[in-house]
Amino acid sequence: MSSAAVILGLTALAAGVEIADPLAALAVAGVIIVASIRLGKKTSLELMDTAPKEIVDRVARILRETPGVEGFDQLRVRTSGITHFVDVTIAIDRTCSFEQANQISRTLEARIKQEVGDADVVIHATPIALPREDLALKVRMLARNFPEIIDLHSMYVQEVGGRYVVEAHVSLEGNLPLARADAIAKAFEEKVRQDLVEVQEVLTHIDAVSPFQGSGEEITGQAPELIEQVRQVVEPLIPQWITEYRNLRITRIDHTHSLSLECLMNPDLSIEEAHSIAAQLEFLIREKVPGVGRIIVHAAPRPPAP
Repeated sequence: MSSAAVILGLTALAAGVEIADPLAALAVAGVIIVASIRLGKKTSLELMDTAPKEIVDRVARILRETPGVEGFDQLRVRTSGITHFVDVTIAIDRTCSFEQANQISRTLEARIKQEVGDADVVIHATPIALPREDLALKVRMLARNFPEIIDLHSMYVQEVGGRYVVEAHVSLEGNLPLARADAIAKAFEEKVRQDLVEVQEVLTHIDAVSPFQGSGEEITGQAPELIEQVRQVVEPLIPQWITEYRNLRITRIDHTHSLSLECLMNPDLSIEEAHSIAAQLEFLIREKVPGVGRIIVHAAPRPPAP
């Protein structure tokens, strides 16, 4: 552009336009000033390790498009030589497992490197509560603050006068003293009432969990009397409750027997109905078959007729 200004100035001067020479000089000076400013700005950004805006925009777009990333802040991008250094804090659903959170971060890192080329990416993941969480999920998340609580199940939430009553079974180690178990349950109840203002009352039932650690012996083929006793309990329930039972397995552990069997049921039953039948069947077996400890009834849908 400066060359064009000089040529135009010389041409105009040769044509007798005397003012053309200083105008051409001003044009050349202007071109030099603009080029100097651009070069100075580029050099300053490089010296300060500032990344180009287009790189920052591309990283932000990837963050918005990556599944599992619920939001982000503190995005910092700088460039040193040919390498882009990216540091960002992302928000993820707090119900994600550690493995899921790690997978989200790894996917995001790979996408950034693929998009911007040579990059060093540091991602910080922060769990957040999402608006779509219901009350039951919020209660379960609060239970995670108590390492002694192994599980929270059989939860029932009822609205009373615009507020809620929460009932739940709290599973704790079976060898805990009753006083300690009661203190944990009460602390959990208080935590729920404090953090969830919409909850009026919390009622908990303590379940004992005593995982078996040892060895047992399968004796299914050596226990015909026990098999017959189970058959006498289960078969009268066909077809009212179940359509068939199979895969009966008997294991001897110390002086007790552990039973497991699969019961086929109407596939149109709800999970709640199937669970109720399985629980009643467990009760009947325990009541009528002596020496039985653990019982597992697996409810499965009846396969369609051929």
